[in-house]
Amino acid sequence: MIGPERTLRAVCERRSLRLTMIPCIPAAALSVAAWTCRLGTEMVRSHQIKPQAVRAASGGREGKRNERGRKGASLRGAALAISCVVYLAPLAACGKPKTRFKPALLATENDVREYIHTALEHESADVRRAAVNQLAKVWRSPGPVREALDLSARADSNDAVRCAAIRARARQGDSEAVGTMLAVLDHPAYRSENWSASAKVRWEATAALLDMAAAGGLSTEMNDAVGQTAMRLVSTDKSRDVRLLAARILGYYATNPSLEALIGALRQDDFGVVYESERALTRLTGQTHDHDPAQWRDWLASADDPFANGSVNGEAPDDSPERWWWPW
Repeated sequence: MIGPERTLRAVCERRSLRLTMIPCIPAAALSVAAWTCRLGTEMVRSHQIKPQAVRAASGGREGKRNERGRKGASLRGAALAISCVVYLAPLAACGKPKTRFKPALLATENDVREYIHTALEHESADVRRAAVNQLAKVWRSPGPVREALDLSARADSNDAVRCAAIRARARQGDSEAVGTMLAVLDHPAYRSENWSASAKVRWEATAALLDMAAAGGLSTEMNDAVGQTAMRLVSTDKSRDVRLLAARILGYYATNPSLEALIGALRQDDFGVVYESERALTRLTGQTHDHDPAQWRDWLASADDPFANGSVNGEAPDDSPERWWWPW
């Protein structure tokens, strides 16, 4: 007897369905339906009508009983097959969106306008996310594309779409992308009528700021705004993952307010945040005090230049072991 899982896989492959469509229907009901369909088919095959000569030779009550059994098996198999179709029919409306996009190099101006409209207006979040990913690849109309990605990152109702737009804006690397991330993270100077960001969206925007801070080249205004945002996040954000990234960002800011924020973060209960804060302090000052905020404050009060022995530009020293091979 073929099990439900194997039968389900065969049915999906035969009908060109994807297993990713299973969440549309409870997986257990779908598996049972496919299995019963296969079972009904095997029952029908096992009770096929015999040749006329064999049926005539059987004769009498046994022949009538076999005939009734064959008819009953056929009806049961048909009923099971119909129930299976009823269970599988809703899958026709599910699955991967059918919206197709041209290769990025072949996209025309009209295609880009259509992608922008799809990214901002389509009712399906999956289709909007696919359009956002396509906009990240095209090279035409950079201005409208940036505006569309910026709007998606700030105000889309779906977290996955917003995260995709944030990643796309970060890859573009222009200075306005920093403003997008600061708006998502609710910086007062860049705050707009955007949706409140979830922890996933805040993490994505903070990760983008970390890459920008590490790369350098930000204007003085943008650089100060990123530092202020990181100090606020490391102290008050509800997500420990966001606070981890904020502590890493502060490792690139050799200022006394950054030191104060990192020392304050050493008092948090989450050791991951404490570890990253200590590591950032060591990166900035060249000192370590074993995650003890009191010792750090005593040292800071007595230090003439706390950044004298720190790494250049706040870059972390490479403490990884030297490799003579590459782990492909």
